[in-house]
Amino acid sequence: MRILRKCPGYFTYDYFISFHRNAYQPEKAKGVETYTYLNPGSESTGLAESIQASLIALGFINRGVKEANFHVLRETKAQAVLVEVGFIDNSEDNKLFDAKRDSIIKGLAKAILENIGVEYIEASAPTQPSNRQTLYRVIAGSYKVKDNAENQVQKLKSAGFDATIMIFNK
Repeated sequence: MRILRKCPGYFTYDYFISFHRNAYQPEKAKGVETYTYLNPGSESTGLAESIQASLIALGFINRGVKEANFHVLRETKAQAVLVEVGFIDNSEDNKLFDAKRDSIIKGLAKAILENIGVEYIEASAPTQPSNRQTLYRVIAGSYKVKDNAENQVQKLKSAGFDATIMIFNK
C-alpha cells in the first residue's frame, strides 16, 4: 500500500506498507508480526505498533514489532513496514484470517489512518428495497440503419417488451 502525494510531474509517497502471510513448518508457528527496517524512524515504529495492536485485538498471537533488513524495507525511500498477517501453514491462523477477514481489513485501515491523522469513517450499509428483483436484459440486434433499429423497437414494444435504442460508436 502506498500513500501517494502528487508533486509536479510525478508521484511520491509517505509510507510503504507490504502485506504478507507468514510460513514456517506446518502447525509449528502462529501469530502476527510487523517489521520495520533497521533503526527505523519514529513514524515507521508508530505505524508498525498501531498495525500490530489492531491485529492482536482480533485474536492473533502477538509475535511483536521487529526490525529486519528486508529488501522492500531497505530499498524504499518512504517510512516502511512489512506486516505478516498470521501463518499460512497454521490452521488456527487460517481460521482466524478467514473468519475475521473484513475485521482485519477494517482494523488495518483504522490503524493506518489513525497514524497519519485521518479520521476513519464507517461506511453506511447500502439500503436496498426489500422487493428488489433480478432482471435480465436481452439485446435484440444491432443495426447500421437507424430506421431498422426503430422498427425493431416498435415490434418488441407491440409484443409487450420494454425496448429502447442504445447507440454504440465503434
